[in-house]
Amino acid sequence: MPILTPDASFFRTQYRRKLVARVISLADQVVTFSGATLTTTPMWPEVRIGGELDVQTPGEPRRSHYARITGIAGDVITVDMRGKPPFVPIFDEDGEIIVTPRVTYRSPPVTVGFVRRAFQPRARGRAIALSAILGITDGDNLLIVGDTLGWTAEGFRQALPASTVVSTDTSAWAQFNQGLDETVEISEEITAVGLDPLSGEGAEILDVLLDGPRAKATILDEDGLSNGSRGAIRRNGFGSNQAVIDWVITDDVLPLLFDSECIDLSTAMAEFTVNVVHVVTPYFSVFDGLVEPDPLWNWKHIGPGEVNQTLFDQPWYTTSNWLDLLPEDQFFSVQRLR
Repeated sequence: MPILTPDASFFRTQYRRKLVARVISLADQVVTFSGATLTTTPMWPEVRIGGELDVQTPGEPRRSHYARITGIAGDVITVDMRGKPPFVPIFDEDGEIIVTPRVTYRSPPVTVGFVRRAFQPRARGRAIALSAILGITDGDNLLIVGDTLGWTAEGFRQALPASTVVSTDTSAWAQFNQGLDETVEISEEITAVGLDPLSGEGAEILDVLLDGPRAKATILDEDGLSNGSRGAIRRNGFGSNQAVIDWVITDDVLPLLFDSECIDLSTAMAEFTVNVVHVVTPYFSVFDGLVEPDPLWNWKHIGPGEVNQTLFDQPWYTTSNWLDLLPEDQFFSVQRLR
């Protein structure tokens, strides 16, 4: 039995409304914006008195001037250069300059869970990094195990456009939700901060955060542990019972399994290829010697290190090092690939 299957509530990310606008005037330390648009980025602070503006001239080498915000009223932000070199704008051919606020969010934070806009870019970044580190050839066949909604596979398809990349995940949550969008849950979060998801700024935020169905390709409901399941992956994912799979990559699956289950999974994936790679959330040495961790996952180091705490009282826990448990496989830390 797996240790734990996290659901969507385990992941939370904050989004705010970001002002991206052209400057139409900068006089007497008052910046007037026009043409504001809406974008989002996780975990940015609000625009507030005391924040800073980064004023940069377009079409020029990197040259920025920072000003402290002393007042905000609509699209007018009053700034104080606070003794820094005076700002001498070099206007572009349209007679305009661009201001990029360093702290730019103006609305209440909308906190969302496991949604595409929050987590797919992270999965894509890990995939692109792994492609380069492992030297995967464009055209290789890749199998991503435990890919939830296929977001890591999307990153590999972007990095390796000639490759066939197939995702599997046997969780009931992933199989049920892969074809659905996120309108309901995002709308609930927008409503929770006092905005209307059907109009005004709330509707703009909903439009930005929605990105179609959660999964862009079918996620196979196969674990690959049996001959029958491996045949189904080859047949339904790669088009042939004789299909060659060049790489198997498990996506943070091992920390949720018992040691014996990790060995079984590794052995089964070796039936596909010798190139078996595991992306894992590793244990950090700072926690050595402390009480049993929460959540109670299969925490191990990658490389030398002992997990000197009470996980060894668990009958399923046999070693504190992934390389000791699965010496034939390769391991990468989620943190290293961010």
